[in-house]
Amino acid sequence: MSEQLTIQPTKTIPSPQRMTYEEWQQYDHECGLTEWLNGEVTMTPPPGILHQGLATTS
Repeated sequence: MSEQLTIQPTKTIPSPQRMTYEEWQQYDHECGLTEWLNGEVTMTPPPGILHQGLATTS
């Protein structure tokens, strides 16, 4: 019996925000994982359903 995988379309990710390192440290990080690099802040999207399923199966 074979499994069939469906891939969901990705959402549009906004372009990186620019801010200083100090501003980034004070930023509300509750909205997800963020990374600051050379003044640009990028947000990592949450894992998809397929990833969560793979991560929870042994």
